[in-house]
Amino acid sequence: MRRNDPVVPPVKSCAVRLDPGKKTQDITGLSNDLNEAAHDHHGGAIAGMMGPALFGTDLLALSELEYDFMLGVHDGDAYNRYVDPTLPLAFSVHSGPGVYAVLVGSGVSRAAGIPTGWEVTLDLISKLAAMSGKANEADADPAAWFRGAYGEDPDYSRVVNHLAATPADRQRLLQRYFEPTEEEREEGVKTPTGAHRAIAHLAAKGYVRVIVTTNFDKLMERALEAEGVNPVVVSTPDAAEGAPPVQHADCTIVKVHGDYLDARIKNTPAELALYNPRMDALLDKIFSEYGLIVCGWSADYDLALREAFKRSRTRRYGTYWVHLGNEPGQAARDLISFIGGQPVSTSGAEAFFGELLDRVESLEEYGGPHPLTAPLAVATAKRYLTEDRHRIRLEDLVRGETEQLYAELFVPELYPPGEGADMTETGFSKRVEGYRRRTDVLLATMIAGCYYDGAERTVWSDALERVANPPMIEGRFNKPLFQLRHYPALLLFYGSGIAAMAGERQVTLGNLLYRARVRGLRRDEYPIALSFGTSAFYDAGTMMNDYLQPDKPPQERLRYPYPISEHLHATLREPLRDVLPDDAGYDHRFDQFEYLRGIVHIAQRNQHTPGYAGREGHGPIGRYGPRLERPEVQRALTQVQEGLDDIANSWAGLFSVPVGQIDEARQAYDSFVSEAPWERF
Repeated sequence: MRRNDPVVPPVKSCAVRLDPGKKTQDITGLSNDLNEAAHDHHGGAIAGMMGPALFGTDLLALSELEYDFMLGVHDGDAYNRYVDPTLPLAFSVHSGPGVYAVLVGSGVSRAAGIPTGWEVTLDLISKLAAMSGKANEADADPAAWFRGAYGEDPDYSRVVNHLAATPADRQRLLQRYFEPTEEEREEGVKTPTGAHRAIAHLAAKGYVRVIVTTNFDKLMERALEAEGVNPVVVSTPDAAEGAPPVQHADCTIVKVHGDYLDARIKNTPAELALYNPRMDALLDKIFSEYGLIVCGWSADYDLALREAFKRSRTRRYGTYWVHLGNEPGQAARDLISFIGGQPVSTSGAEAFFGELLDRVESLEEYGGPHPLTAPLAVATAKRYLTEDRHRIRLEDLVRGETEQLYAELFVPELYPPGEGADMTETGFSKRVEGYRRRTDVLLATMIAGCYYDGAERTVWSDALERVANPPMIEGRFNKPLFQLRHYPALLLFYGSGIAAMAGERQVTLGNLLYRARVRGLRRDEYPIALSFGTSAFYDAGTMMNDYLQPDKPPQERLRYPYPISEHLHATLREPLRDVLPDDAGYDHRFDQFEYLRGIVHIAQRNQHTPGYAGREGHGPIGRYGPRLERPEVQRALTQVQEGLDDIANSWAGLFSVPVGQIDEARQAYDSFVSEAPWERF
C-alpha cells in the first residue's frame, strides 16, 4: 500500500442510532455518544472530531435533510450502517433529470392487492376444474391437475384460452383480478399505491422517464395519468421495435412480461427464460445508458431479465437495489454483486419512493448552502475509492456534485455579471464568499480524489473543465465580475492540483493542467493552465487586493503583487489540511504548484500560440515570487526542477507534450521570474 492510499478503518463499535423524529431531544447527546464510541474503538484518537465541531454549525439549526446527513459521519462498516444510500441517489436524480430508470416488480403491486400472474393462473385452473366437476381433485395442486387433464404444462395463455374464446371474454374474465370494484376502489385496493404515485410524481417533474416493470397490471399507467403524463407503453416485441426511442419520449413504460389483456404474457419458467430479441435489444439500451432503481423484484424466476442485467457491461450510472429486511435473497445478492449494485434496505416500496421524492423536492427548494457537508462528501469519496467496483458510484457522486454546483453558480439573477450587480466592496466580498461557500463540497471531494485516487481517473479534470466553462453572456458585462465567474474553477484548479502533487499523482496532475480546457469568447479553447494566465484575473485581482484588507482604510492598504495568489493561499489552507496537515508542508506544495503551473503555462503558450515575440518567458508567478530568495522557497522550486524529467516523460505520451518542451519553458520562465521587478521580502 502506498503511504497516501486511503485507509478507511471500520468503526464497528460506533453503535449510535438516533430516531430522526426526536431530533431536538436527542441532538444534545449526539456529540457525546459519538465521541464515547470513538474512544471505545480508537482510544480517543478520533474523539472530538465527531459532533458539532466536525460540521462547524449549530446542530439544532440543521434542516431535517442535513440532520439525516449528520447520522452518516463514519467511514467503513459504520458508514454503511449510518449513511443512507438514498442520499447520493437523491442528489444524482435531482442533478441529472432522466438519468435514472425505475424497475418495479410484483412486490410493488402486491401492496395494492394485485395477484401475480402465476397466482391468477392457478386460480383460473381451479375455476376450470370446478366447471369440469373436478374441484376436489385440483384443490391440492392445480398445476398438476391441469397437466393430467390436458397433457400440457399450464401457462397463463393456455388456461385463459380454455375459459374465454374472444378478447372481450378474456377482458371480462381477467378484469376482476386487476381492476377494482367500486367497493375495492373505496378501500384503496387494486389502485395505485404511494409508491406508484411517488414514481409518477417524479416522472411528471422529468426526473424519471423510463419505467421497466414485470407486472401485468395498469397501476403505473393509472398513476401517471393522474399526474397528467401519457406514457408510451411497450408490452410486446412489436411495440418494442416500433416505439419512439426512449430518450425522445416524455415517459416510457416497458412491460417486459406483457399486459394482462394480452394472452401472450409471460409467467411460467419456460416463458421467463427467454425474451424476444427485439425486447432484449430495448432492455440492453436501457440497462447500459441509464442508472437503475430496482424495487419489488426478487430476481428468483426471471432468467431472461437476469441475463439482460449481466449483458450490460458498460453501465454509465449505478444501480440501487431496494429490498425488504436485512438483505435481499440469494439470486438478488448474486446479481447485485455481479453488477456492482448498491443494496438499499427499506420497510416497503411506498416508504422508499416517498422518501426519495421528499429528498429530491427538498433539493429543489433548498436555498442555503449545499445540504451534503464537505466532511461527508470526503468520507463518501474515500469509501468509493477503496474498491474499483464502486467506480460508477464515485463518478455519479462527482458528476452530481459538479452539475449541482454549476446550476447554482451561474444564475444571472443571483450573480448578475453586469447591470444590477453590486460593485461595492461589500457586494464584491459577498460574491466571493458566495462562490466559495457553494464550491466547498466539490472542492473537498476533488482534493480527496486527486490525492487518494490511485487509478488517476479523468473524472476530476472533467469536473474542473465543466465548472471552468460558464454559460456565455449576451450583452454588456462588468469585467471584474466576468473574470470572477472563473473563481470557483480557480479554487478547484489550485486545490486539486496541490492535492495531486502532494499525493504524487502525476497523471492526475497532467489531466488537470493539460486535459481540462477553457473556451474563450471567440469559441476557441485552450488548456486551463494557459487560459488562467497573468491577465485572466487582473481586474478581479485589483479588487481582491482590497478584499484581503477589509479592516484597513484605503490609504493604509498594502498593494500585494499577487492578491489572487495570496487569497487562494489563505482560503485553501483548511480544505487541504487533511492531506497537508503541516503548515510548512502546505506552503511548500503551494509554491511548487504555482511554479510548475507557470512553467506549463509557458510550454503551452509556445505550443498553441507560437511567435509570442519578445515575451517567451512571461507567465503567471504567484506569492512565491517576492519570497524567491528565501531558503525554503529555493528548496521547493529546486525539487520541482529535479523532477521535471520524470514529469515530462509521463506527460509526453498522454498529452502529446513534445520532448524537451517542458525544460525549455522552465529555462525561459526562470529567467523571467529572476528579473521580475518586485521588492524581495
